[in-house]
Amino acid sequence: MKKVIITAILSLLAFQAFARTDYHYYREKYSPNIFKDDIVDVSFFNKFGFGFSNMIPDDGIMSMSMGKSFEFSMDMIALDVALNRSGSLCFHTALSWSFENYVSDKNLYFTNVGDAIVGYPNSDCKKSKMRADYLGIPLGLAFNHGDLKIYANIMGEMLTTSISKFKGYETGKHKERISGFNQLGASAEIGAAYDLVGFFVKYRITPSFKSSAEVGDRNVITVGITLNL
Repeated sequence: MKKVIITAILSLLAFQAFARTDYHYYREKYSPNIFKDDIVDVSFFNKFGFGFSNMIPDDGIMSMSMGKSFEFSMDMIALDVALNRSGSLCFHTALSWSFENYVSDKNLYFTNVGDAIVGYPNSDCKKSKMRADYLGIPLGLAFNHGDLKIYANIMGEMLTTSISKFKGYETGKHKERISGFNQLGASAEIGAAYDLVGFFVKYRITPSFKSSAEVGDRNVITVGITLNL
């Protein structure tokens, strides 16, 4: 599965690089008047993000392993609208997909008892994690100056999948759907980029889990890098 994901990402990057070059060639040669002011820009798969995550508070069964808990995200389609003549200030929105891996720093197997998330100690545990997938729509502003871009946005998110994965030394792999995550949420993100590479800080404003999950109000903060095509 990992090889499939990596191959798909590399294919998308190669496609986007080709599409970007071809688009600029088309814009400059064939339609200089239409695209001259760059008032509206629509792009596909133009931003990829990877960052390390941690929960606040980080304690109990939800104490996460830093360096193993992470988020991967990408903008599948993005819309930028210039708000001034120079195009230095833009309104930005997109359709974004992301997944978050939560890896415990304890040998726990995560499952549900009712709607509560429970972590059972397991000496056979080689790897245990929870994964949550989201679709999101960010709304924000971006300031552009040459190759420098600084942005801030608020994102509404909808949970699409949440699963628990366990890998034991002797018992092998086990995967199950797990409930207890909030279906709807919001996050805030700020970041900056120079040419292709940038960094970001993302904070999940709404708690990641329902109150019935019995793991308390926990927000996720992620710090990472972006690749901007």
